[in-house]
Amino acid sequence: MKIKNFNKTIILTFIVIILSTVPGSSFNSVNWYDFPNKDKLGHFLMYLVLAYYFSIELLNISEIKVKNIKFIALPIIITLGGILEIVQGTLIPFRSCDFFDFLSNTAGASFGFVIFAFRNLKYRQTS
Repeated sequence: MKIKNFNKTIILTFIVIILSTVPGSSFNSVNWYDFPNKDKLGHFLMYLVLAYYFSIELLNISEIKVKNIKFIALPIIITLGGILEIVQGTLIPFRSCDFFDFLSNTAGASFGFVIFAFRNLKYRQTS
């Protein structure tokens, strides 16, 4: 297994880490849309995309069945989300550890895997 097989996952992971560790005061000036809990949507979408591409790249380099990739991809991504929430709450100024952010991360990762699974199961049935 070579690192280059995970180019998208590595890039997306760095993006998630950077966005998760930027001090909270940097986000106060960013106001694209104003609705309650808009950060939860951001968490959901970041982890959806990360889980989707990580699952694709795992499938491309292994003999693992589509339905079994969730046992590798989801625990790794959910753990990353948990660790980043703890880091936010303990080391990053003006950021806090938020259980609902963690739930949004988990829901996004799960939904990303579901999209991956449906797309790949459909593809394998038609080919």
